[in-house]
Order: sequence, then C-alpha cells, then structure tokens
Amino acid sequence: VRKWLGSDSLDPPLPQETVVARDEVPVLDLDHLHPLSGGDRRFETRLLSVFLKEAGEKVPALVAAVAAGDEQRTAEVSHALKGAAASVGARRLADLAERFQQAGRSGNLEPVRDLVDSLAEEFEAVRGEITSAYDIES
Repeated sequence: VRKWLGSDSLDPPLPQETVVARDEVPVLDLDHLHPLSGGDRRFETRLLSVFLKEAGEKVPALVAAVAAGDEQRTAEVSHALKGAAASVGARRLADLAERFQQAGRSGNLEPVRDLVDSLAEEFEAVRGEITSAYDIES
C-alpha cells in the first residue's frame, strides 16, 4: 500500500504541540549523553571522538552519493549517520540525515539536493560544540 500511496501518506501528521522549531533543538544535547555514559567523561570523550571521525567520513560520502544520484548509497550512509548522531545527542543532524534516508529510500533525491550545504553546516556546528565542550582534536 505504501508503494502506491507513497510512504508518507500513511503516517499520521504530528500533533501541533509535538512540532518543535529547529532553533529550539540544541546542536548537541549533552543531557542525552550523560545518562548513557553514567557521567563518565572519559567514556564520553572517546565516544565523541569516534563519532567525529566516523561522521566526518559519512558526511562527504553522503554528499557524494547525492551528487551521483545514488539513491541506495544515500539511504545507507544517511541511515548510519542518523543513528550515530542520535546516539550522541546531535538530534538536528540526525533529523537532517533522516530526510536524506527517506529521499534515498523513496528513489527521489530532489527534495534533499538543496539540503547538502545544511547537512555539512550542521555537522560543523556539532563538531564545534563537541570540541568546545571536550578536549578532542578535530
């Protein structure tokens, strides 16, 4: 049924009170990360260092996949980026990656072609937040 109606047509709209403006969501939500780490700053530093390295590879790979029109690669890379970003509390980056993932899965990258710069800018904002809050070389 999703094939004929489109994947979004079966998803109910969000209630108005759950829609949050992008600017109201922090670039990096450390309140999300602290409980996962048990407050272990060294663990958080290692986790965020790995995130920066891996996401730093995924963002250009995603940009290249979109530029090449490779829907499958776009879906795969954006899925990995979404999960990594969500796990460290970079919700805005995760939300952007999800849009790329949906576009890749739908076979239509047009809706996200104009978001490539936003994706790179959001990753740089996350990198800046992490490097200012933690002693991590980027």
